[in-house]
Amino acid sequence: MQKIMFIRHGETNYNLQNRVQGGGIDSSLNDTGRAQAALFAQKHLSFSPDAVFCTSLKRTRQTLQPFADAGHSITEVPELNEMNWGILEGMKASDFLSQEFKRVNEEWKQGNLHETVENGESPIAVWERSRTGLDKLFANFSGGNLLICTHGRLLRIVLSQLLGYGLAHMNLFQHENTGVNLLVRTASGKIFAKTLNDTSHLNK
Repeated sequence: MQKIMFIRHGETNYNLQNRVQGGGIDSSLNDTGRAQAALFAQKHLSFSPDAVFCTSLKRTRQTLQPFADAGHSITEVPELNEMNWGILEGMKASDFLSQEFKRVNEEWKQGNLHETVENGESPIAVWERSRTGLDKLFANFSGGNLLICTHGRLLRIVLSQLLGYGLAHMNLFQHENTGVNLLVRTASGKIFAKTLNDTSHLNK
């Protein structure tokens, strides 16, 4: 069986300030995020992945820096970049922001998965590009253990699909900074979860 460890990147100042941080924001980890990345590596370097992947957004590569320091090569998979939130990118909390998030989330729950915020991506579009990237990884590394660092909404989309819940139920999947989602993929291609959003490495 193949193990696939998905993690969310460490904290950034956008997270700290509760600002929208999608695929259009290429932010860096803050001090807390770097500490989270170090604690994650402390616990999970023993996972010994056969291949390590990040997105083209630097906060994911920075989260995996301890693995690079330990000798692992890190490959970018742009197809796993965060959803682009269009006109909401970088926006601070406001009535308009709350209303827009509520609006699109209600649409998505109803199965209207092509709905977007203005100039943003839809869940179905994000899943289609993500699936392209994942299919390549699964084809090229069919037997090895994989470590993949990506983003919060992207994780909701990918986990809901890989685990058979469907995109309308993606908000069931919570995501904390450096939260660990450990999946197992059988020889037949069936995928199930062993761990979801585990942050026990931060409890030190």
